[in-house]
Amino acid sequence: HCDIKPENVLLLSLQSPAIKLIDFGSACTVSHARAERRATYIQSRFYRSPEVLLGCAYDCAIDTWSLGTIVAELFLGLPLFAGENEYNQVARIMDTLGPPPDEMLEEGVFTAKFFSRRNEGAQGLPRFSLKPESMLAEEAAARQEEYKLSRNKQYFRYKLLPELIDNHRTRQGELSESDRRAETERRRAMCSFCLGLLRYSPRDRWTPSQALAHPFITGERFKGDFTPPPAAAPPPLVPPAAVPTGQPA
Repeated sequence: HCDIKPENVLLLSLQSPAIKLIDFGSACTVSHARAERRATYIQSRFYRSPEVLLGCAYDCAIDTWSLGTIVAELFLGLPLFAGENEYNQVARIMDTLGPPPDEMLEEGVFTAKFFSRRNEGAQGLPRFSLKPESMLAEEAAARQEEYKLSRNKQYFRYKLLPELIDNHRTRQGELSESDRRAETERRRAMCSFCLGLLRYSPRDRWTPSQALAHPFITGERFKGDFTPPPAAAPPPLVPPAAVPTGQPA
């Protein structure tokens, strides 16, 4: 689909939870994606996956990432990663989920836009650190380009996803002890579900069939851990192409 976001998910009626996914204008096939399709920005920024942000190969797992951000947004009431630009989007994701794995940073054709590389550690393995945004502004000035620094407005008191979900306000009124326990279990199930959809590596991210087996979806009791069933072999990833400069983020 390449553009899953709340505006593109419609209710079929107010009396039914059935939904309809719309706006397939950005959609492409994995196995026959055209070069010009890969040479443009895809996914709305708040729901853009790490592999697209970093310029790694991508597949249908980018839609799974978008779904994970939407589930969190429906609970929290605000976008989980409300980045003001692509750099700020990467920074917000890292604040909540930690740094991307080195393998993705090695692969990404856009990694150097956001990260500095330094050779440290055992056997000279590469390590990456997020650049300060002021460095991006300096690099843009050297190219005689304008760069607008983000305000980096914070919308949540907490950063880590489990803390965000655990500490989000409950519905009005005091909960009974049994309701409180049930609410805690539902929240932990939802957190586990979201974290499975928001794994950095598309190979580690749950597939739709794996996600459907989670207790958050099936309604079974969540016992604090979930091992998804084996996933079917994925189709080949689409290699990224160079993106023209000057494209809007």
